[in-house]
Amino acid sequence: MDKSWLMTPQVIANVKQIRRRISSEFGAELHLTDHDLYDKLAHYASCSRDTMIINLWAELQLRLAPAEEEPAARRVYRGQVVDEPEAEPGSLGTNKPTEEVAKAKGTRVYRGQRSIAS
Repeated sequence: MDKSWLMTPQVIANVKQIRRRISSEFGAELHLTDHDLYDKLAHYASCSRDTMIINLWAELQLRLAPAEEEPAARRVYRGQVVDEPEAEPGSLGTNKPTEEVAKAKGTRVYRGQRSIAS
């Protein structure tokens, strides 16, 4: 397993605590540079009788679990939620129908309000 899981300070602090407790219980020395560190931690956590190691391992598992997807971000403009125009499949969303272009030609938008162009 690559070391990408070992990139946040909270995870490193958890791993250090688990290593320290494993060293005192089993006498095994684990290093952060070990290629199979995750597997070794899992093995020792499953064999351990120390509840603190088991709890720390469970906490580490929760930290490494993929986060659930958050709902789509809403756009807010001047404190108001702005609806996203839904693009039609296959279009890039930049092409407006000619009727909308014709209507918009004689208008200007000033501070969010349409006004007649002078």
